[in-house]
Amino acid sequence: LSADDVERGLGLLEHFRIPTLALVENMAYLDCDSCGTRHRLFGDDSAAARLAARLRLAPTDTFALPFSLALRDANEHRTPNHDAADAPFAPLAAHCAARLLRAQYALRHLALDASLDSSADALLLRRFTRDHADEYRIPLAALRPPSQPTSPPRGPTNDTPTRVALLGRRALSLDWSSGLKNDIHDIDALIHLAAHPPPPDS
Repeated sequence: LSADDVERGLGLLEHFRIPTLALVENMAYLDCDSCGTRHRLFGDDSAAARLAARLRLAPTDTFALPFSLALRDANEHRTPNHDAADAPFAPLAAHCAARLLRAQYALRHLALDASLDSSADALLLRRFTRDHADEYRIPLAALRPPSQPTSPPRGPTNDTPTRVALLGRRALSLDWSSGLKNDIHDIDALIHLAAHPPPPDS
């Protein structure tokens, strides 16, 4: 029954794109203190395996936690950080901490993305936050170096960017086919320019 509840809840998590850090099978087994035999009181791990397959989780992302008398005693006597009680849970805690750190690292380093759309003669700037993503389209005509015509003719003489590179989270650099290197633009100014593009030349 509990596995069915989890499986129904997965639909809600998937709808809101909430990532799954790990699959935890609680009270999965009991190790006998007398003979050392492991007993699975609620059956085998087939339900956990089915959920792991649906979530596309690797074996290293699944955890089976035991009935623990040491944990019970630590809770009753209010003695946290009890080695015997913590031992079964330490790998799970380390795994979740590592996954969270990787997610934060990825979010921080994917906060900005910039690329060129040659078909639209524009620079695409994307900004990601934890809640949403925004895309800004900046006409290249508004970025071309002042020494070049604002609306250069199409063809071999058209000055186009040959490279775009982010400089941290505050600026980006463009190299142009005319030979100009490291043409630096402020990110906030680019976003403002996307919202308020200059009028086309007459």
